[in-house]
Amino acid sequence: MKTVLSKMVSAKTISRKTVSITVKMPHTITNYDKCRRKLCLFKCAVFFAKSCLFFFFIFILVYLKIFAMIVTKVHKESKQKVESASTATNIFNKLPPDFMDLIQSSDRNERQKALEILLQQLQITPILDGNAQYGSLISILDGQMCKGCNNSIVVLAANCMKYLVRGLKKRIVRYSSQIAESALLKLKVKKSVVSSAMVELVETLLEICGFEILATNIYNALSSKYPPVQLHTALILSRFFAHLEPFMFSNQQIKEALQYLFSIANSRDSDTRDAGMKALGIALAVGGEQTLEVSVGNNNIDKMKLLRIREHANAFLASINEENKESVQVEEEKPVQVDVEQKEVQIIKSTSNELENKEIQNAESNEKAFSKELKEKVTIETRNPFPKQIAEEQQQVETTASRDVVSSNGVFLSTESDVIKQLAEEFMRIVSVSLYSRLFHKDLAERVKGLVALYESCVKNEAAAFNSSDIFFKYCVWNMYSNSENLFSQVLQFIQFLVQFHIDRNQKLQFEDICSAIPHILSLFGREDEEIRKNVRKIMRQIYSISSPFHIFLEIVNKLKYATGIEKAEYIYQIRILIPAWAYGKSDAAVQAFYMLAECLNDSDERIRDFALRTIVDIYLEKSDSLCSLITLTETQKQLVDCAIRHYKSLSTWEHIAINGIENL
Repeated sequence: MKTVLSKMVSAKTISRKTVSITVKMPHTITNYDKCRRKLCLFKCAVFFAKSCLFFFFIFILVYLKIFAMIVTKVHKESKQKVESASTATNIFNKLPPDFMDLIQSSDRNERQKALEILLQQLQITPILDGNAQYGSLISILDGQMCKGCNNSIVVLAANCMKYLVRGLKKRIVRYSSQIAESALLKLKVKKSVVSSAMVELVETLLEICGFEILATNIYNALSSKYPPVQLHTALILSRFFAHLEPFMFSNQQIKEALQYLFSIANSRDSDTRDAGMKALGIALAVGGEQTLEVSVGNNNIDKMKLLRIREHANAFLASINEENKESVQVEEEKPVQVDVEQKEVQIIKSTSNELENKEIQNAESNEKAFSKELKEKVTIETRNPFPKQIAEEQQQVETTASRDVVSSNGVFLSTESDVIKQLAEEFMRIVSVSLYSRLFHKDLAERVKGLVALYESCVKNEAAAFNSSDIFFKYCVWNMYSNSENLFSQVLQFIQFLVQFHIDRNQKLQFEDICSAIPHILSLFGREDEEIRKNVRKIMRQIYSISSPFHIFLEIVNKLKYATGIEKAEYIYQIRILIPAWAYGKSDAAVQAFYMLAECLNDSDERIRDFALRTIVDIYLEKSDSLCSLITLTETQKQLVDCAIRHYKSLSTWEHIAINGIENL
């Protein structure tokens, strides 16, 4: 029994121990597993963090590389766009092979499709190759405008012609008269879509070619029998006059246009009549009282119409005052506008072909010295001081705007016309910032330094000088009428340098490049200073040798109509010089010149009569009577000419005598 009990006790003890063991052992294993799991989780978290950080850096590197590739690609594309925009392009290379067949097709849809293709290519091609043959294309577009019955085709053709004019710039001058004649005649169509397209085309031609080239077409349109043609032409002139300088109204061709506008002011059509008076009013506001005082005396204009003209002038001046006030407010809100413009200039300069000059770049450090020399106040030019109320309002604007008009580098373009602003924008693209600030400086002495620096730049960069000749001539014309004798002398020297520059390098000077300067150079023959006239004679001789004498001859004949005294003698002498170049025979210009010479035989000045007589004799001696037969003379004049021919037949020193005769006038 004891044995059994002892076994049972030991069994219980063992079982208890076993139970206690079985109870304690699982608890110890669970804590270990938890620690082990935590350690594993921590290691996994560290590994995951390292992996994420590694992949994050890889992603950043790949992203930066892709971003750099995109930036490089965009930069290359923008650079290519700038280069393509600054280089001349042959538009025919971008058109389909069958383009000429499509545009001349009898099917209206095919013609419209061809015009749309042409317009699309012209819009993305700002500069066209002037050496390509555009004559046939211009003739086709001209025919589409004139004879087209479908308005959409007419408008497309006009828009194509407009972009063609902008792309060719001065190279379009030879076709300008033909284009303007068709566009002005098409203004008789009463469809607003058509008339708007034609007006834009004519205004583009005026902007590119100038008024002198299109004067005859403008006169014909103003005297047209169709009231809409007169109406739109008068409105075109009103917008054109608004951008002119006051001295430009002394041009005889513009004076003649004013005479036509006076005739329109008496038209039966009320809209046409008001358009003519509006153009006259703007001319009065811009050019001053002296612009119309002679014309008013020569035309039958009643007081009511004169009052209406003055109302248009006052309204134009009031609009200018409002624009000045708005510009002053903008300047006050944005005082750093000039710095932004200078940054834009630097961006343009870095992506374009400019004239580089180290000496000019070194002058940037002196710009602060230039700004110290500026006056504290700048007077905004009052174009016409009437009426008193408007003049007082404009004076208030002058006082308010005086501190904001001049920039830190002395450039003052806020008060200049749109023509000068456009000229300044063209200079921004080809010269450095420091040279630009000198050329358009308020101080005329700085402009003299700028011309000297520009001369040095042209010598160093000949290709850019040839491509920018037309811009340089425009700049010279702008400064030709300054009050500074030093600047005027430097301008003449620079013009002579530009012409001689082409002569020395056997480069033909296109008439389109110098046509804007020819009338103003010829007007210098009216100066009393003999030294100036002598320099102008030399310049004109140089121009004849490298440019088209025929176009210059037309301008001289037009000048001869209104010249008097010494100026008339100088023009007769220029006609005499051009006689050997008269290969164009019995042209209208030659007939007009002979008519003017015959008129000069009746001049009150004996020396002018003698000059004209000698010129007629030389025409006979060099061209025989084939050209002299065009001159209509009275019996007395014929006897005088016959006697002079016999007397001067052996004359060989006419030119020497002519120069002496001019100097003695």
